[in-house]
Amino acid sequence: MTHTLSKLHSFLFLSVLALGSATVLGIAGCGGDLPVSEEAEQKSEELEIVGDPPKLIIEESEHNFGSMEVGQTLEHEFVIRNEGEGVLKLKKDRSTCKCTMAEFEEVDVEPGDSYKVKLSWIAKALDPAFSQAAYIKTNDPDNKEIELRVVGRVDETFDVSPTGVWALGSMDREGETKFSGTISSRVLEDFEVTGHKVDNEFVEVNYEKMSDEELAETGAKIGYKINGSVKPGSPLGRFHEYVEVNVKIGGEEEEKVAPFEIEGYYAGPMQIVGPAGWVASDMLLMLGRFSADKGKEVTLSIFLRDNEGEPLQIESLEADPDIFEISLVQDKNFEGKNRERYELTIAVPPGSPSVVHEKYDPATISIKTNSPLVNEMFIRVVMVTY
Repeated sequence: MTHTLSKLHSFLFLSVLALGSATVLGIAGCGGDLPVSEEAEQKSEELEIVGDPPKLIIEESEHNFGSMEVGQTLEHEFVIRNEGEGVLKLKKDRSTCKCTMAEFEEVDVEPGDSYKVKLSWIAKALDPAFSQAAYIKTNDPDNKEIELRVVGRVDETFDVSPTGVWALGSMDREGETKFSGTISSRVLEDFEVTGHKVDNEFVEVNYEKMSDEELAETGAKIGYKINGSVKPGSPLGRFHEYVEVNVKIGGEEEEKVAPFEIEGYYAGPMQIVGPAGWVASDMLLMLGRFSADKGKEVTLSIFLRDNEGEPLQIESLEADPDIFEISLVQDKNFEGKNRERYELTIAVPPGSPSVVHEKYDPATISIKTNSPLVNEMFIRVVMVTY
């Protein structure tokens, strides 16, 4: 479950509540420090002080929401008090985004009274460090303008690490290939891993709760270590599997899924070399676009070492679609120490039907041989015929 962070598109609402009445200061669509609107510039003049001066007191002008979950709404109230002798006037001003602040124009706070400014933040998308502010003009000579700011971060419910595909590299043909990672949360106080799902009998996955020290290093509240292995036995070539981790949050009956992918490559005692369009690490053959009437064929060279049995032969093959003609011939003129060379020809014969197989939906060829060294090869083919 890999993860590029997008800018936060959220809605920020400020409501000023006083003595049972409410006026609204609304800020919508804030995504960063943008130019001050023309409306805000017109209202940026200082407020006049008439008579005894007021004294504005605000215990906090910035609130940190900490970690929030995408889609979550949190609220906070800023309390503004007037401890002076005169009337405190509050007037809306600019914000850090182009927005509309409705209904709140100018409010009077009598000596000894206070106003509660209630802020609600709806987290719409991921953001590692959001910071938004609204400004209010006052007639306090020592606080002619106050800033109310909210900060924090917006996280996914679950953080799966490593991000993206877990790379296994060249995998062991004789023993297990191990992998490890974590699934944690900066948002949830508690969750339980209840199991996993993977459509491959060779993949095993185990879980263990992270220690307090490990959680502190990542900034997570709770998490599990994932330890897994892939037993030998899969076909030569690219190995790719999708693992779903099942988790239960609190006392909820419904389980959620946190997925990750593992990918590697089985080389074995064999090396396959081909022309342009052959990607050996992915066992991928890119034939490109060609006429179905003319067809196309490609020959790959297979170099096999330490073969003490019979020459390599195809025992069975499966192809989807079933339009390929495939042959495997030994090059008896090849001389190499402990090595044999074979030519694997993959052809789309002339007159085959038109097909479209892009990289996300390739054609597939599965070849089983008579050799325990190369018991199966799995080749993907990308092509467009017309």
